[in-house]
Amino acid sequence: MTDAELERLVRYCHPEKLLAGTPLPGAAALADALHADLYGTSPERYRAVAGRLRDEAYAAARELAAGDTLRGRVEAIRRAAGQRIVAFGDSHTDDLASWAEILRHLLATDVVNAGVSGDTTTSALARLDRLPAAALAVVLIGTNDARRHGPGAPMLVSHAETARNLRLIDAALRTRCARVIWITPPPVDEHRIAHDAQLAADHVTWRADDVAAKAALVRGGWRDAIDLWPLLGPRHLAADGLHPSGAGQRLIAERVAGALLW
Repeated sequence: MTDAELERLVRYCHPEKLLAGTPLPGAAALADALHADLYGTSPERYRAVAGRLRDEAYAAARELAAGDTLRGRVEAIRRAAGQRIVAFGDSHTDDLASWAEILRHLLATDVVNAGVSGDTTTSALARLDRLPAAALAVVLIGTNDARRHGPGAPMLVSHAETARNLRLIDAALRTRCARVIWITPPPVDEHRIAHDAQLAADHVTWRADDVAAKAALVRGGWRDAIDLWPLLGPRHLAADGLHPSGAGQRLIAERVAGALLW
């Protein structure tokens, strides 16, 4: 396995989260050696890759704290966030260097990263009861609703079903969180997606118009939603055209932090 392939696995695929809905004791606390076995590598190599990704989030947080937008405001943002933040979503959040991990370092507060790679709004609904109570929930979900498996395949979740699921997720979160902030699914680059070897091997694809429609549902449902579409350009997307790049994750974290003071 190449370094790039391993990094992609460690960045987005977290077995302990995939097993969290099972009755297996110890599933939530897998040892490094077991992680390494699952990734097909050595514990030392796994720790090195995971460490680099965590360092990436830490460095982004330091840059944000020193930047013009948030300089001198971090303590006020921390007070506004409360003692615990639940970050809920798919791989955009599950990423070991995601906006949620950046916020963890920036605010030095309890951030529960409840992102699960591959989640649709339907599968996210099924695990809502496992989320803890929190002062704040931040939700970025919907991209995988637009996922298509194979040529001519329909979206996994129709627009009508996505709209229904979003309302149900919001209602459930507001029973356990003092505040809920929504983020639109980010734009995608169809050309990059089509030329990504791993996505091609998995026979999955996304259409920009489909993802735009999912984003419109979030934008239309919550007037204070953070809209990523005017903000994210080509450099804010990773090479696969699907996920936010490091610059994209940092921008999302910055916007979430700023929204806490609105």
